[in-house]
Amino acid sequence: MYKKFIFYWLSISAVILLLLVSFHPFILKNYANFFTVNNYSKGADAILILGGSADTRAKKAIELLENGYSNQILITHPSPKIVEYKNVYVSDFDNLKHIIESEKIEFKIIEDLKGGAKSTFDEARDLVNYTKQHKLKRVIIVTDNFHTRRAKYAFDKIFKELNCKTIIEIAGAENQIYTINNWWKTERGLDQYISEGFKYLIYLNRDTDIEGISTE
Repeated sequence: MYKKFIFYWLSISAVILLLLVSFHPFILKNYANFFTVNNYSKGADAILILGGSADTRAKKAIELLENGYSNQILITHPSPKIVEYKNVYVSDFDNLKHIIESEKIEFKIIEDLKGGAKSTFDEARDLVNYTKQHKLKRVIIVTDNFHTRRAKYAFDKIFKELNCKTIIEIAGAENQIYTINNWWKTERGLDQYISEGFKYLIYLNRDTDIEGISTE
């Protein structure tokens, strides 16, 4: 029954998106706006960069740091990807560290007890454990614009379930290839925003143990 429900909604979503792409840019912009959440403010205890899209997320986090939104950067530790050329493959996690280090900025890694976060839910759990140890009152989550609403949902859900009182705010990073005003004109934008619609529906209709749904 559950699989039929998901298939039904994914099919409906695909049809709706195809119709939207065929018709009006105004609707497409509002579709992208739905997934975009920005509610951050200065004075946070830390800025947490979620795994994925190292260049865009690092740039946004460094910008926030330099403008006084916080004085500390944290990064999550995603599950390592198994690839054939693992000896030469550079992960988003390694890229993120290199980018921040190149700017002479210190950061801390939030370790995952299971060997690496496999979803945004996992990253939220890891932050709960970290905040309990370090008494953080407010944290700004940095991720790509298209992923901000799903990230907010995941963190709100986990923090409520684990009774964590830390305040979570969201900051969206701009993509260097497209914006919310023209995402449907690029393959990368189509891939990310269309798949995000599916991922968001799955998050809404599953428990918190979701593996393999990336934060990209």
